[in-house]
Amino acid sequence: MDETPPPQTLTAPDGRCRVDTWHGIDERTGPWADVRVVAPPGDQLLLAFSSRGGAPDVSFADGGELRLAWRDGWGRDWRLIVDVAARTFRTHPHDEPEPLTALPGRLAPPPRPRADGAWRIGFGMLDLLGCTALTAAGLWMALGAGSATERWIGALGALFFGVCLVLAVRDFWPGRRRDE
Repeated sequence: MDETPPPQTLTAPDGRCRVDTWHGIDERTGPWADVRVVAPPGDQLLLAFSSRGGAPDVSFADGGELRLAWRDGWGRDWRLIVDVAARTFRTHPHDEPEPLTALPGRLAPPPRPRADGAWRIGFGMLDLLGCTALTAAGLWMALGAGSATERWIGALGALFFGVCLVLAVRDFWPGRRRDE
């Protein structure tokens, strides 16, 4: 049974917060760290995130500020300045403070890139051409095969690729949104 090792703990000199870090190594992504920032009373959770490539850089500045720098799982570098007393954060010293409740939305994974423009039309045309050819081949086999088994296989192939052809044509239907 695997036991979770105790976290590496850093406490602010003024006692306003504590940073708990658990370290690990994944065979696919390499070293990682799970980080929690908690504040008294009652170890209230202020911030939780994962870092790739090892533990984040943590420093405590004057005025109760916590400074964090890390790389997330999507290769983005983050630098945060957290004002523990005010429960706000900034990503740059000159930015306006934002509430910590807005941070999970900022740390969310980036949106997946979509295939747009010529690539999408090119792959759609290739799909359309392939489905048309395979539907025609199934019909040819269903009508011209020598045995009943081969005719049934041809008919089932024509039916399957015919459905695929209808879906491929539907992608090019006027007024249809491409991201559905």
